[in-house]
Amino acid sequence: MRNCEGTLVTGVNNDMAQIFYGVVMGGRNSAKGWYHLVGGYQSKVLGSTLSSYSAAVGAYVPNWPPSFAFGQGCYSRSSRGNTYTMGYYARTRGYFGSFVLADMSPLAINASNTPPSDRAQDSVYSTDYNQMTMRFAGGYRLFSTVATRDDPGGLSPLGTPIGVQLFPGGNAWQTLSDSTRKERRVLADGNVFLARINGLRLGSWNYKGQSPDTMRHYGPMAQDFYQAFGHDGVGRSGNSTSINQADFDGVNLIAIQALYRRVLLLEAENARQQQLIRQLQVTATTAAPAPVQQPVTEVEELRRQNAALQARAAAAETTAARATATLEAFEARLRRLEAATGGAPEPAAQVRK
Repeated sequence: MRNCEGTLVTGVNNDMAQIFYGVVMGGRNSAKGWYHLVGGYQSKVLGSTLSSYSAAVGAYVPNWPPSFAFGQGCYSRSSRGNTYTMGYYARTRGYFGSFVLADMSPLAINASNTPPSDRAQDSVYSTDYNQMTMRFAGGYRLFSTVATRDDPGGLSPLGTPIGVQLFPGGNAWQTLSDSTRKERRVLADGNVFLARINGLRLGSWNYKGQSPDTMRHYGPMAQDFYQAFGHDGVGRSGNSTSINQADFDGVNLIAIQALYRRVLLLEAENARQQQLIRQLQVTATTAAPAPVQQPVTEVEELRRQNAALQARAAAAETTAARATATLEAFEARLRRLEAATGGAPEPAAQVRK
């Protein structure tokens, strides 16, 4: 220990220099700065040694918050402190406000558990300030219920474990969707969902206070989504200020299913229409040819000639009627003359001759 004060050190081969009121435990660890906590093997905490005397506290107070490192090869380094590392070769690389948690998966890559020779590949690093970095090759599990494990016998009063899980090597959260864990299932009307989606305010936006140049997003408003899909007749789903990703995916699948069923109906109707068209084409090719239509000009000419003949016939009838009337008048006059002269009248037929 060199130039240290108020520090508790326990273990072996720990190297202390300018650490004040800290705690160091384990082997081959080192620390520098104020109020740090270091433990494990070959871990380091390097922070600022600057401090100011506080009359209210009655002691020197560091200018920056303390740091923490616990595990093997964990380095919490920052000139401003406030760095935290745990596990196997977790390191902050000088980024303050960072948390790094690391598993020991590099030791499990071979049967002898020999550490990799390249520590750059073995370590987990921070890449920015105020960042949370974790490596767990076995995956992640986050529970939002008291129950954290399955109970096949159904004897646990804690209920069903609910949460999300990221499987080893996965890049997206898994949600519980086992049909045997669900109850009160209600089938959805996809056409109703399509109509409700049509009423959503869909577009782009950014959160208040974030840059509109780099932080734009697409999607609906939570109020609209909750009004459209927040009640299924059994209970409530979600709230008016946030959207559950699993519910969002479910609504999309219901809508996609409804659209696909519409496509199937349209394809069936189209096939029926195509079949009808083919049947009409076959009938048209086998039917007798239709009579040849006369040109329009010839028809009109025949109509004109027929009208002229009808007019001539009417005129002839009028002339014949006039001639008959004249003849009848002449016969009547002849009879009067014969009666006056005492001559015997001839038959009308002879007179007409």
